[in-house]
Amino acid sequence: MRPYNLHIVFGRAAMGTLIESKEINLNDNKIIGFDDVLNIGPICDVHEYENILKRKEWLQNNLDNKSHSKLRSDIVQGDLDSITSIIEDSDNIDKIFLWTGLIASEIISTARLISHLSKLNKDIFIIDYPNIPVKSIHGNTIFPKSLVTTATFQIKEIAKHFKLVDNQGLSYWMQLWNKQRIENGQLRILDNNGLIAVKEVDYFDSYLLSNCDENFQKAARVIGQTLVDIDFSCGDGFLNWRLKLLAIDGKIETQGEPVDIRGYKVRKIMTANMY
Repeated sequence: MRPYNLHIVFGRAAMGTLIESKEINLNDNKIIGFDDVLNIGPICDVHEYENILKRKEWLQNNLDNKSHSKLRSDIVQGDLDSITSIIEDSDNIDKIFLWTGLIASEIISTARLISHLSKLNKDIFIIDYPNIPVKSIHGNTIFPKSLVTTATFQIKEIAKHFKLVDNQGLSYWMQLWNKQRIENGQLRILDNNGLIAVKEVDYFDSYLLSNCDENFQKAARVIGQTLVDIDFSCGDGFLNWRLKLLAIDGKIETQGEPVDIRGYKVRKIMTANMY
């Protein structure tokens, strides 16, 4: 088997965008996707069996309903298995390209990956998001912050802007991963300087409440507006969990079964003790 270049992306949407662009020749390259959203819940790493179990249980107990819990557990294990597979196949890998965007979950996943990839003696490149100017469909210059917000026709230009991770860079990423493991909070977001900051799990509750009013409206609408307000710092599953806890705490009232975000409505209880 001749050596191949390994491209690593984060999330299924990113995988679809890269494949659809047809800029990566799959005869000489391989694409692997990592789907676990590491900026929420306890942190875990390869062979950390106790921490892996803690992460799976936390996600299942807090974010998942019964129909999704196995899927979430499979995603956690799938990412860890992918790291192991990369290590085992390292003799066949030439260069490694990380399509890491300015998104907390992608940055943390990259830090975990590099803590392992740095031992393989391979050239590792990271895309220079969000500093790459591209033209939008309307001809305006924009700066996508991740592969998820990059259009397929922009990939050709984006792919020109990979940077080699030098020894100093490798050290930075490994220190970042060690820091996340030590702090091991349950919510991690990007601060105003683009650095990972650990927050309490109720950090976005005030945003959810501000998008509720005295009239019932679909939970999906409240969550969708909140995602925009917080610049998609976490996913809709996390916000759905927090919205349900606000109902339990008597801050909002629900109509319908509060499980799937499209299956119930919410309104603010005006007499509740608001933020």
